[in-house]
Formats: sequence, structure tokens, C-alpha cells
Amino acid sequence: MSYSDDTIDRYKVPRASVDVEALAQQQARYLRIHAEEAQILAADPTARDKALAELNSSSKVKGGGVLAASVLVPYGDEPDEYLNRVDAELEKVPVTVQERMSRLNYAFSALVVFYEYKIRYALPDHPDLMTQVRLRTIQIHNEWRGDFVRRFNLQIPPKAKAKAKARVRPAPPRLPPSSTKIINTVEVEDLLKDPKLLLNMQFTCVADSATWVTDSFTQSKEGIEYSIKFDDRSEPYSMDEQGMRILLEESRVNV
Repeated sequence: MSYSDDTIDRYKVPRASVDVEALAQQQARYLRIHAEEAQILAADPTARDKALAELNSSSKVKGGGVLAASVLVPYGDEPDEYLNRVDAELEKVPVTVQERMSRLNYAFSALVVFYEYKIRYALPDHPDLMTQVRLRTIQIHNEWRGDFVRRFNLQIPPKAKAKAKARVRPAPPRLPPSSTKIINTVEVEDLLKDPKLLLNMQFTCVADSATWVTDSFTQSKEGIEYSIKFDDRSEPYSMDEQGMRILLEESRVNV
């Protein structure tokens, strides 16, 4: 075993200590904060873009945009120390555009670190629990989204599920690990910017090897809603961009 393997293995946790609900709630919290701040900042694109430029040129906060977890918390370091600092920042009530941009960045950074160290590296020996965390996170996020839409007076696009049923796309077959490749964070963002590409791709979840496809998506000026079909589930899942980002980050693309 290499030094790198030893370093990563230190983050594994025993099955008895895994609290699926707590993990899902914390991951969903970061998603919620990110979505709320992004929506508020979108009201003034000029001020938002100026604040983003200031943030990216500042040494106060690492990143803004695409980040690797190991940049924020080097392998071998303790992620709880970083997450505790970020959580303290997220507890502060933002007032200015700059504070909201920082909060947006903190939420995204926390999400990256949390998934990498608290789920991906913590639960490789418990793929069923990893799957439970993923599905519960999506469920919490979708439940919250209804309140989010009402608060910001948004219009949800027509349900993609109806389209998915009409197409009756068969469940994708599972492929061996050698037929998949990692999707980096830059590629994830590129796919979210051009969702049509997802319709011709097939993915495998790292946690449980479940294969999934994007059955359809519906786009409006308020956002995108995706319909996702897993090989081990009869009904498609509906999710927004944030939910899709989680799923892509937890998957490999089949090649």
C-alpha cells in the first residue's frame, strides 16, 4: 500500500458510527445556502460579478469557482477543523453583496470538502450507506426546493418525469470499473452548462456501482429540472442543478 493509500484510509469510519441522516442534512445545508445566495446575487449581476472578482483576487478565501478538496484540506489534514471554521462563517448573517459572495464561496467549498472526506473517503467500505446518504440528500433538497420556489416567486419548469415516462427509456446496464473514468470538477461544470451533452452519456455511481442516465431535462428561464433513471430503481428521480451537481461529483462516466 502506498503512502497515499495510507493517508486516505485514515478517513474511513466504522459502520456503527455512521449517521446517514446527519450526513445528508449537513450536505443538504451546504446546497441550500449555495442556492439561496446564488439566487439573491443574481438580482444584481453587475454587483455580483464585481464581488466575485474581488473575492478571486483576495487571499482571504481560497478559491471561488472550481476547487479540489485537497487544495482546501491537504490529504492527511483534519477536515473537521476546516469545516468548523466554514460553519462559523456560514452562521453569520450576510448584509453586503461582498458578504453574500463570500458566503456562496464558503458553502461551495464546504460541500466539496464534506463530500470528499466525510462521504467518499469515509464510507468506501459501506457502499449501501453511501447510497442512502446520496438519496436522502437529494430528497431533503427537493423537499426544501418547494419552499425556495415560493420565497423567490420562481416558476418550476414542467415535471420532467412525464417526459421520462413517455420515452420509456430502458434502465442502463452496469459496466465494469475498467469501463469508467473520473469526472473532474471542471468537466462537471461544463456538463451543467450544456445539459444536452448529458443525454448521450451514461454514468456509474462510485458508492454502489449503480448505473444512471439523464432521461430528459426541462429548461426555463428559472433553471433546469432533470429526470434521472437508475438501473436499480423503477421510477426516475427529479432534481435541479444542485442535485445534479452532487450526483455528477459522486459518479464516473462510462466510456
